[in-house]
Amino acid sequence: IAKQLSFSVRQLQRHLQQQGTTYQHRMQEVRRVLAEQYLKDRHLNLQEIALLLSYSEQSAFQRAFKQWRNITPLQWRQQVQ
Repeated sequence: IAKQLSFSVRQLQRHLQQQGTTYQHRMQEVRRVLAEQYLKDRHLNLQEIALLLSYSEQSAFQRAFKQWRNITPLQWRQQVQ
């Protein structure tokens, strides 16, 4: 990412620090937003969504989602639809 932005890794870290965030935190935000978009698509099952978000296992995705929203991905999907 740093290279694509023409930053050194350290410059990117400093820039994110100035914004009060970290690379890891931003990646989790992106994953959460994408997860919610993917869950709205009824054609995608949880395994496919986990793979799209680069989780090694569906259970890892489900744990992360529950931390973000305090409900499971399936419960969230049912509430939104």
